[in-house]
Amino acid sequence: MSLHNSVPKFPRSEGAVTQLMFDDAKMCTKAFGSTVPSDATAGYATGCRFIHTDGGAGTSVYVNEGTSSSCDFNAVLTTANAAVATADGLTVGGVIVPQAIEVSFVGQTTEAATDRAFFIANRAYQVTAIRQVHSVAAGGASTLQVTKDTGTTAPGAGTDLLQSTGFNLNATANTVQTGTLSATASDLQLAAGDRLSIDFANTIQSTAGLVVTVQLKPI
Repeated sequence: MSLHNSVPKFPRSEGAVTQLMFDDAKMCTKAFGSTVPSDATAGYATGCRFIHTDGGAGTSVYVNEGTSSSCDFNAVLTTANAAVATADGLTVGGVIVPQAIEVSFVGQTTEAATDRAFFIANRAYQVTAIRQVHSVAAGGASTLQVTKDTGTTAPGAGTDLLQSTGFNLNATANTVQTGTLSATASDLQLAAGDRLSIDFANTIQSTAGLVVTVQLKPI
């Protein structure tokens, strides 16, 4: 298929669109204007390139993915508008790129009720879930909170990430508990250098086999 008027003497205007180049069938192959041609408009060859003069990042170049009798102009994929419908759709070499990471505190066989940090953020993250399990229940009132510690705040003395008192260490053993996260969005956001810590509210009593896992999403 040959192209005519590669430097056209007589561009053709169609409303807000100026058509510059045409193929043998007189279908437009290149155009520009302030308004992207409406879907189903005839006269644009498949693959026609449209320069959107009022566009911006991700909306300045379009291509017709429809037919010459019914156009369908879509923005050309760039770093400004690249997106996938689901997280599992983003792969590298056939391997799904993880959208979140998980960090865990794993206690001793016989735990000591000592508040301590178990993660230091190397970038900005948002906490999206916290879970806990223990293999031996406390045998009396005992709760555990997870905190975000900033600056020189001592382990466990920062912002509570779980509503109420956190996890019940006297609940049934070997049963995963999913914490109810703070309703304040900023509480759940970590900056580089912030830490995650465990905060024991009571004596440990008989608790053993304690594991706390926090899910984080880069932001």
